[in-house]
Amino acid sequence: MRSGVRGDADLLTRASRPRASNEFHDFYERWKSQIFAFFLLMGGDRARAELLTRQTFVFYFRCADRATLRTCSEVPVALLRFAADLAGIHCSQRLGAGSGGRTRDLLALPFQERAAFVLVSMLRLPCSTAAVALALRRSQLTEHWICAALSLRRCWLDADIRTAQGVFAAPFRAA
Repeated sequence: MRSGVRGDADLLTRASRPRASNEFHDFYERWKSQIFAFFLLMGGDRARAELLTRQTFVFYFRCADRATLRTCSEVPVALLRFAADLAGIHCSQRLGAGSGGRTRDLLALPFQERAAFVLVSMLRLPCSTAAVALALRRSQLTEHWICAALSLRRCWLDADIRTAQGVFAAPFRAA
């Protein structure tokens, strides 16, 4: 009798695995593009972004409740928190601003400013969600976002002015 109960438990465990696997797969498919975009914008490297995206989901799945996987209507803050922690480790170095275009200017920002700008302005997350993901108070997030926006505005306007000067000056150059 005891072996029959154990057999039923094993059968239930085996039967639930595909369903759980499907839930994890559906969850991954639903949110992977946002997490990938975050890593790509934070580090600028496609291969690293793909690897960090997978690692983020592995960490999240180790801690996630299956009910959470089914009920999410927006990207879970805990998933973003794992992503922000990994980005802090692997994408925190700054690249110099200048000739690399707008992406290079974004990568030249300090980590907190870059992360705040990416989450709020590029991934369009609510400020409250972005603040929790970055373990900041909302006022700190706002301050980092403003610094990033002003820095990028200055870089991008300067670049546009240089481009415009080159375009308008070209017809008047001496032959």
